[in-house]
Amino acid sequence: GLTDAVRAVVKSLPDDGYVALPTGDGMAVALFDTPDPLQPSLGTVLAVVEAAKRWATTEGVALRVGINTGGVAAVDD
Repeated sequence: GLTDAVRAVVKSLPDDGYVALPTGDGMAVALFDTPDPLQPSLGTVLAVVEAAKRWATTEGVALRVGINTGGVAAVDD
């Protein structure tokens, strides 16, 4: 599914380089793959979007992508 498609892209990042959470009808992905967590590499972001787009095309579903920048605080709960 979508989670597998996205995780295939980010699997080369260190375990603490990303968080990918299914959200029911979608997923949230936070990337921490550069020394500056506010600036993940454009290549990684585009690869995640392309993987999601390929999955959506294969599944015949609509895809909406939002990209946000700014501080992210990881909280274990």
